[in-house]
Amino acid sequence: MNTLAPHGLVLGLAFSLLAACAPAPGTGSGGVGGEGGGVSTGSGNPAADLAQWNQESAQLDARRSMFLGTDVQELTAVQNQLFWYDTTNFDFTLARYDDTSKGKLAYTFSIGAGDTDNYRASSTLVVTADPSADPVVYHAYDSSAVGTEVGSTTMPAPPGAQWDAYAVSGGTVYLVDTSTPGTTALLSWIPGQTPTMVTTLESAGATVGEFEDFDVSGNTMVFIESGSLWTLDLATNKATSLMNTVQVSGSVDFRSDGVMFATDTDVMYFDYATSALVDISTKINANPFQVNATYATAAQIGQTDFARWNQHVLYVSDGGLFAYDMAHDTITPILLAPISDTLLVTYRYPVALDDGTAFITGLTSTDGATGADGPTYELDLNTIFPGG
Repeated sequence: MNTLAPHGLVLGLAFSLLAACAPAPGTGSGGVGGEGGGVSTGSGNPAADLAQWNQESAQLDARRSMFLGTDVQELTAVQNQLFWYDTTNFDFTLARYDDTSKGKLAYTFSIGAGDTDNYRASSTLVVTADPSADPVVYHAYDSSAVGTEVGSTTMPAPPGAQWDAYAVSGGTVYLVDTSTPGTTALLSWIPGQTPTMVTTLESAGATVGEFEDFDVSGNTMVFIESGSLWTLDLATNKATSLMNTVQVSGSVDFRSDGVMFATDTDVMYFDYATSALVDISTKINANPFQVNATYATAAQIGQTDFARWNQHVLYVSDGGLFAYDMAHDTITPILLAPISDTLLVTYRYPVALDDGTAFITGLTSTDGATGADGPTYELDLNTIFPGG
């Protein structure tokens, strides 16, 4: 699994934040919680259904355990590792959790401050660009140590941006060089060696207007050009458009079966097997699943936050955290937000590791407004979906 997550969007683009779409049809703007809830659209027995909802919410809460407190932003999954920003102090830092060893690291090297924070990570490397001088310095660190630099390289500062886009796959760093007009060059760099040319996107058949971001996994590069998604097979040097007519505005997740991405209003999926775009949001909202009759639309997708684990799409709604099974067209509630006049929990920003450990932030408020902060919870998807 590879994800073009918010921390990797290096040009200050509109999609550097996960945009919230309008509330699902029939839902309120305040989410579940407070007087009247916010998802009451059905014709069930309100009192009985409210009691049933909160009972199930309490039961599902047993699935979650506290992982991190507040002052945490931008959870990012990399294979079986979780990275995040620790925002306790003004100049926040980068931290990592390895689910195999159960160890946490607080990195001591700088990833930039203010509007220059940036990094990309693999299971072995953390890379960050320092744009304080020209040429820009790209530093590579051992991801298993708090501050061990294993190499650095430089590239000229690009016009109109602080640094050129870069990505990490295993022990290799990829950099895009846009310094030559009309040419978008892809370089590979193994820390300790000299960067070498891989290809140009134009020679692979891509039409490049504004190059925005990219990632690499094995021989597959996925990149965003003027809001459009492309794949590039590095072995054959062939670029393919994924035909999205609505611009990418959030995270992009790609793996061997396809590419999932967020627009301003929907979660979309390009299926390699059929070479077709699938509107995942439309499929979720057309699904007949209901928690109960009173809260009939509570499982409809309410944000473009998503995470993938196998065939499951983790998504958030006004009602809580749900999973959509793409293979079987089924919906499963993972966590339900309690409906209360005194407690509002808004689940946001799910991520999932390859081994099935998932994390979700619970924005918490006691004044009826959506909370600005909240704890990060840990979940085991293997117990919810035995066998994957």
